[in-house]
Amino acid sequence: MTTLQAASAFKVGFLKRTIRAREYADLSQAELGKLLGGMAQNKYEKYENRSLLPHALIETFCLATGVRVEWLVTGKGEMARAPVRVVASR
Repeated sequence: MTTLQAASAFKVGFLKRTIRAREYADLSQAELGKLLGGMAQNKYEKYENRSLLPHALIETFCLATGVRVEWLVTGKGEMARAPVRVVASR
């Protein structure tokens, strides 16, 4: 596999995982765009169809969708993070 083919395969896999993560979280593109800083649906949509998420948005994306960063970036490991348990302070 050439470097160009490997880069293309990575991009295709990343875009598919981005869609899968949003669907896992049961969020629309518009809802997820708002969670990523108030971006419009049509701007967010490009991150599922042609452009990779910017590095600066990956952590927020993973928190919003409940997926692990490692899984999103590499496709390896468990997809979902353990649920966050909120404890009320006294």
